[in-house]
Amino acid sequence: MTELMTDPDMPTSPALHVDIRHGDLPAPPSAAPRDQGPLIRIEDDLSIRIASPIGGACHLDAAGRRVTLNLAGATDVAAARQILLADMLPGQLCHRRGLLPFSASAVDIGGRAVLVTGVSGRR
Repeated sequence: MTELMTDPDMPTSPALHVDIRHGDLPAPPSAAPRDQGPLIRIEDDLSIRIASPIGGACHLDAAGRRVTLNLAGATDVAAARQILLADMLPGQLCHRRGLLPFSASAVDIGGRAVLVTGVSGRR
């Protein structure tokens, strides 16, 4: 199955357009990754594997144009899809395309936007 990021809850910028397929993720290479964190693994070919903290994962191919999504094992499939496709993947796509990913709130003041951002998380 193929889908595009046309869900109302998903980003729709042409710069972020990817082909999303549901299925098994490719096996990780046997070589050590270029970089790795608790939920992300970046390979030498720049393909990226992202895991959701509630189960499920996705893989962005080296070209940055095809995503394989697998929600098997997710404790909440809809939430895992949201986390992967709307929260985690767009930042990686922006970075890959030379765009600065950041999160902010905007306020309209006199027809101009003021962006407000800060430290992420709860204190």
